[in-house]
Amino acid sequence: MALAPDFGCIWEAISLIAKGVNDGGVVILENTANGFVIAHELGHALGLGHSNLISCPDGKSDSPWGSPCNALEYGGTVDLMSNVENGDPLSTYHQWRLGALNNQQIYQSWINETVNLYSVDAKSGVKAIFLRDGESTYWVEFRRSGSSNGYRPGLVVYRTDPPPPSAIRSPNPDQSNANQGDLSVSTDMWMMNLDDFGYSNGKTSGSMTLSPGRSFTTFSGKVKISVALELGGEFIPVSITRTPDVSPPPKPIL
Repeated sequence: MALAPDFGCIWEAISLIAKGVNDGGVVILENTANGFVIAHELGHALGLGHSNLISCPDGKSDSPWGSPCNALEYGGTVDLMSNVENGDPLSTYHQWRLGALNNQQIYQSWINETVNLYSVDAKSGVKAIFLRDGESTYWVEFRRSGSSNGYRPGLVVYRTDPPPPSAIRSPNPDQSNANQGDLSVSTDMWMMNLDDFGYSNGKTSGSMTLSPGRSFTTFSGKVKISVALELGGEFIPVSITRTPDVSPPPKPIL
């Protein structure tokens, strides 16, 4: 870790993303010793990407990348891998990448079912649900409340399939002007706005969670996630409903 003088960059600090938790890394701080900034960069050095936001117009929460929703770098303000200072628990996605969450605590759902999902700060139990819908992948977790940013209890849903460079909106021109995806993007996640969340110029408002009694359907219309009417303490029942694919593929040309 190196403390450098101010040399006019748009970032306060930068770090190389490690390929594994035992690889170590290099962190450069630009004239700052802020604890949140240091923790954020140490996260990169341990292999974590950014907590980003899916930015959609007209109240939408999901779409194919770039039509009309874009991948906004930062803005997924649930943990320290965003750019808004907070002390809330790491997302389960980042916990898993660190090795702090084992594979048995990640439930892969492929059928119609109800899963008891434990909160991100629980000591045991299923803490994340992984869903695939076509080429899109979704990561679901339960947060009881946001002590730092005031979000309401409920589910937080992320997209984890990397967007193409054309869909990325970033203050870093290397990301948004790239001809092909940066390898570091594959370590990122993109938080969905499932309520009245707002993010602008590094400031947030409202809540992003899917609160009890509500549901969310992926942009394809094939997967629906519903939340129980009442919170169950340390866990919440999550119902997953899939629309069966009954359309036959086209007849092959021989």
